[in-house]
Order: sequence, then C-alpha cells, then structure tokens
Amino acid sequence: MLRLRAAATTSLGLTLRGVAHIVASFVLSTVVYSAIYAAAVPEAELNYPLHFGLCDPPNVTRRVAAARLAPSDAGGRVAAAAPPLAPGYKYMARLCLELPESPPNVEVGTFLAELSLYGGDSGEAAADGPPVTALDAVQAATPPAPPAMLFASARPFVLRYRSPQVRWLGNLFFMLPLVLGLLEEKQTHCAPLADELHNRRDHPVLEMRVALSSCSLQEGEPPASREAGRQGRGRREGARLGRGLAARAGCEGRGREGCGCGGLSAARG
Repeated sequence: MLRLRAAATTSLGLTLRGVAHIVASFVLSTVVYSAIYAAAVPEAELNYPLHFGLCDPPNVTRRVAAARLAPSDAGGRVAAAAPPLAPGYKYMARLCLELPESPPNVEVGTFLAELSLYGGDSGEAAADGPPVTALDAVQAATPPAPPAMLFASARPFVLRYRSPQVRWLGNLFFMLPLVLGLLEEKQTHCAPLADELHNRRDHPVLEMRVALSSCSLQEGEPPASREAGRQGRGRREGARLGRGLAARAGCEGRGREGCGCGGLSAARG
C-alpha cells in the first residue's frame, strides 16, 4: 500500500514537471520570436500627426495638411519628422473623412480630397558634423530643392443628405447620448485612392500632403483617415487596415478660419 502511494506521487511530480517545462519552452519561444520579428520586420503601425493650415496665400482655395518623413538612414538627426515608410514595399491607399453634419458642410456639397506623395534621393539625409570643404559650405548654405512629386490622386466626397424631419427624429431618439457627448452628429466617408504605391529605395517617400478643396469645410476631431496596405512579405494584419498605411487627419474648425489637426498612421502587412 505504501509502495503504490509513493509511485503515484512520483508519477504526479513527473507530470507536473513536464507541464512546467512545456509552458516554459512556449513562453521562451514566444519571447524569442517576438524579438526577432520586431528586429527583422518593419513596424506594423506608424502614426503621423497632421495639422491643416488656414486658407491664406498661397493656399487661398484649399486647406493642406502635411507629414514630413525622416529618411531611413537619418537616425535621430532629423527633428520633428515622422518615422519613414518601409523601403521597397508597395502600398494600397484609401482616404476616409469624418465630417460633422454642420450647416457649412451641408452647404459645401461635393468637394475634392487630394493626396500627394513627395520624395527624393535616398542620399539626401543630413550628415553629421560641420562641412569639411568650401564647396560643402556653399551647398549647406543653399536651400535644398523641393522634393519631386511621386504620386497624386483626388476623389470627390459629399455629405449624405438627410431631410430636416429625419434629422429631427434621429436627434430626438438619440437625445440623451448626444447631450452627454457619447455620440456626435457626423458621417464617415471613405474612397480608394490608389491600388499600388511603390516606396522605392532610391526615391523614398519623404512627405505626404492631404488637401481639401473647400476652405469652409469642417473636419471632425481625429478624424480624416487614409488607409493603405502594403503588398509584400508577411500575413495580413488587421481586417480593417489590411496591409499597409493609414492616415488620420482632422480637427474642429469654423468656416474659413478653421484650423486642422490629426494624424497619419501606417500599418504593415
């Protein structure tokens, strides 16, 4: 009797030890895989803050928001720049806007949203240290040439019309959430901008610009989003973003003097 009980205890101890070894191996493998994945694969999502400007010269007919990207080899030498896109990959892009159902937006009707990508030579990153020759000093004092446009696309947007009666009934039904600030009177509109954007290694994307053709348009609080997907290695990550890049931009503005704010985000596939 004593001998059988000791054998059972020993068997239980071996089982628990085996389970502990399996769990420890799984945890260690997960940590190692995550470290290798984070080091070898480009970051899955990047955020780019956007701030729409006023409709002042030279932008007298539209409001523009821009995000400047740091070159991949610039390290920490470029201040106030967003992380770069992964070089050598292709992207699919679409633009999404969240628009309040305000009278100025209803009066605007149809407007255009434009996406422009600018780039240049991958060797344009600033070098460390002072110039070593007179030619370098002259080149350093010369303003750099504006980046070349790599891609441009525009899509029309329009706020869905709702009659005053329908809006009144909707506001009455959702009165409590609207008063408490849990809901907002806004609409979300999305449109594809490009099926394939190649971020070339020799001419990478250095700047993104989103322009709205109407100065009286009011954007929602973060907000206007552009989504893109990268075509390349790896599995799809996220059903909504798919592969690639997403941009968010927007702010609360009032008519012509409204400012813009928000951000861009890029998701890797």
